Amino acid sequence: MATVQLLNSPSQCVDDALEGLLATQPGLAWLRGHRVIVRRDLARWRAGCAHPHRFSVVSGGGSGHEPAHAGLVGPGLLTAAVCGDVFASPPVSAILATLRAVAAPAGVLLIVMNYTGDRLNFGLAAERARAEGVPVEMVVVGEDSALTGRDRSAGRRGLAGTIFIEKLAGACAEEGRRPLAEVAALLRAVVHQVATISVSLSACVKPGVGPSFDLPSGSMEIGVGIHGEAGVGRVPAVTADRAVAMMLDHLTSAESPVSLRLSGKVALLVNSLGGLSDVELRVVTTAAVTELRRRGVEVVRCRAGRLITSLAMSGVSLTVLNVCDPELGDSVPPVTAEQLLEWLDASASAPGWRYSAAPRDFHHLPRVVFPRAPQSTEGDGGSAQDDCVARRLSRCVEFAARALLACSGQMERLESGGGDSSDSSALYGGQMAALCRSVLDALPDLPLSRPSDLLSSLSELCERSAGLPGEEYSLALAAAAAAISETPDDWVGALRRGTEALRNWSPVPPGQRWTLDALQPALDAAERTGTAEAAAEAAQLAAEQTAARTASGRPAPAAHAVGVWVRAVAEALKLH
Repeated sequence: MATVQLLNSPSQCVDDALEGLLATQPGLAWLRGHRVIVRRDLARWRAGCAHPHRFSVVSGGGSGHEPAHAGLVGPGLLTAAVCGDVFASPPVSAILATLRAVAAPAGVLLIVMNYTGDRLNFGLAAERARAEGVPVEMVVVGEDSALTGRDRSAGRRGLAGTIFIEKLAGACAEEGRRPLAEVAALLRAVVHQVATISVSLSACVKPGVGPSFDLPSGSMEIGVGIHGEAGVGRVPAVTADRAVAMMLDHLTSAESPVSLRLSGKVALLVNSLGGLSDVELRVVTTAAVTELRRRGVEVVRCRAGRLITSLAMSGVSLTVLNVCDPELGDSVPPVTAEQLLEWLDASASAPGWRYSAAPRDFHHLPRVVFPRAPQSTEGDGGSAQDDCVARRLSRCVEFAARALLACSGQMERLESGGGDSSDSSALYGGQMAALCRSVLDALPDLPLSRPSDLLSSLSELCERSAGLPGEEYSLALAAAAAAISETPDDWVGALRRGTEALRNWSPVPPGQRWTLDALQPALDAAERTGTAEAAAEAAQLAAEQTAARTASGRPAPAAHAVGVWVRAVAEALKLH
């Protein structure tokens, strides 16, 4: 039987839902032109920033996890939330507009759940905001304990543990006593002390799509994700006490990324995945507290409710935070477990946060927050560049695009050997071909007088292209644009910065980052020899070596693409 949902249109449901949120929450406002919810008192809050280290906190991701993240915007939590379609990352343009609009004097802290699309899009927006002079730090949360080291190619998924990180971040931001970089380092350390495990009695139903997986009646799924991903095990439905014991057994197993210290103290979050009744949630909470105490673990803080959901999935997740002194580097002042508890207890107010003081009065404030315009640059610098520079840049772009287009059919025939699901070789060649056609079509109108302008324009063009090639190269080109000088001769520095950006924001481990696995050897060769020829040889050799790590025994298409375009650029640079 088809599932009936009370919607007007699947494609319009996110906008309708945000309108409903704003209709009931006078403390929130739209960021005009984007699916972004901000604090309505934003201007007054920034004007009253008496502490030099007060920063803004921004999070977001796909919709369907309400109240996260839009419902967690408010004092002591998020400054703004960027919303995508259901289970889809928000666009870079919306994230960048948010960073421009809400940046506090000390900058912006981005909190991002560990999914490929979110990491790439938020990472690219962060790179562009930094280039405009906005200080940005990004903390990636991945605390899923269901996936072991053997089955998580893109790292641990971000789940309800994100709530702990957002709460700590909001408290630090309101306090304004620690620099942004210190808080980011602290939160990255805390992420390693958080673990989450979930169980469901039903699949989630995505609007217009249907159930995400088939779960027979009388069964439960252990370790489900929040985007409808099936879990790591299916068992007959059991009592709440038994289900909690099974979840904690998995969370504390030897293969779990986080093991609870049996003599330690924890903060516990019992989170409904959307369709669990309050009665069931409270029963599970009792079972969790009881079982942890039976195992010698003291529950010093406990929260329960609907915070990060999977639409209306009937299920629950348990998140534990080891309350201990975080292990920080020498450059970061120490933080005690008592300080962590103070931040968890600090006052906060948001529609989806049920553990706060009375909401503040926002009724006299304006309804809409407008983004500030990006900083303008003085002069275009084009008059200082001769025609030779423009010809060389045009040739590099054209050679690379035509070479990739010529071998796109070969890439389509190659089979990917792994990586996350977005890197499908069946799509990669076609996506790369479409991107190259767009580049060639736009070539006559690209700014060729300054390399930085050209790379920025290519980054924006890649951003508009569908698929992983556009996402990766948009990020790398944006970072490279900030590093290159006024002539193409500093291509090594640009290559270095682009490679670093991919390495920083890609969640896939080394050995499966096909683009980076060929790009890094090219960079190493370029830095060692200073020649594009050596970089091309290293990239092509590295691409061939990926065949040993793919299921098909053939080179990974993304790595092959790097070898192709680096060789094409090397040939273009030989000409004068």
